[in-house]
Amino acid sequence: MEKPRSKIWPKVLLAVSLSLNLLVIGIIAGTVLKFGPGGHHRHRGLDLDVQPMIQALSRSDRAALRRSFAREMTTAREARADLPSRAESILQALRTEPFDQAALQTVLDAQKQQLAERHKAGQQILFDQISAMSERERATYADRLEEEFGRRPRFRRYHSGG
Repeated sequence: MEKPRSKIWPKVLLAVSLSLNLLVIGIIAGTVLKFGPGGHHRHRGLDLDVQPMIQALSRSDRAALRRSFAREMTTAREARADLPSRAESILQALRTEPFDQAALQTVLDAQKQQLAERHKAGQQILFDQISAMSERERATYADRLEEEFGRRPRFRRYHSGG
C-alpha cells in the first residue's frame, strides 16, 4: 500500500511562520548591532517607525539603550528555546484530521503574544530612556529626531523644516 502524499501547504505555512519570526528577530538584532561600537552605519531601506527615534539618541544614550535591550533579550533567548516545541505543535495541528483550526490558532496566538510582549518591552526601554532626559536633552533630542524624520520619505509630511 502506498503512503499517502502529504499536502504541501502545511509545510509552506510552517516555513512562512518561521520566516516571519526570524525576520522580526533579525530586525531587532540588526538594530542592536547597528548601534554597537563603531555602528554609525545607516540602513536607508529600513524605515521602521522606531528607528528614527533610536538614531536620534545621543551615542551614550544608544549605548545605554543597547545594554538595556541586551538584558531584555535574555528573556527572548529563553523563549526561543521553546521554538522546537512550538514547531511541533504547528505540525501536529496541521496534520490532524479533521483539521483543528483552534489548535493552530492557539499556537499562532501564543507566538503573536510573545512578539507583542517583546515589542512592548522595547518601547518601554526607549520610553524610560527618553523620560530620564533633562528638559534640555529632550529638546536636543527632538531637534535630532526632526532631522531624522526629514531624511525618511515616509516621515516627511511630519517634518516642518526645509
